[in-house]
Amino acid sequence: MFAVVALTLIGCDPSASDTENSFAEGRRLITIGDFEGGRMKLNDYLSSSPNGAYASRAVFFHAKSHLGQGHLSSAKVAFQDVIRRFPNSPEAHKSHYKLALIHFLEGDTEAARKGFGDLVAVANGSLLPEAKAMLRYLTDGR
Repeated sequence: MFAVVALTLIGCDPSASDTENSFAEGRRLITIGDFEGGRMKLNDYLSSSPNGAYASRAVFFHAKSHLGQGHLSSAKVAFQDVIRRFPNSPEAHKSHYKLALIHFLEGDTEAARKGFGDLVAVANGSLLPEAKAMLRYLTDGR
């Protein structure tokens, strides 16, 4: 019983498949900063379930791991992959935001302004307040 509780607390469900646990463990590792280890687990998940229930989230977390390491070029490619593969997913919406953020971090304010502006123009997502704030900052400096 203790093992079941312990596995559940760290994000692994003993009743879940190994594939689902690979996703959960990869996500957990990335959220604690083990980007390489997290990507390995997410790759395991995606190898066995490329169109599975968590595929869009796995590819998104994979992209976030690159961002977390400061590998902006790799992160851009990975976030674009999320948008290409899962265009109607919540992760695609988040990826558009992350791409605009990367442009901002790279100092490409015009591309950042366009990216945040596109999100504001659509106005349908959880990141609308953040996109509006960033667009306001890039446009008005406040």
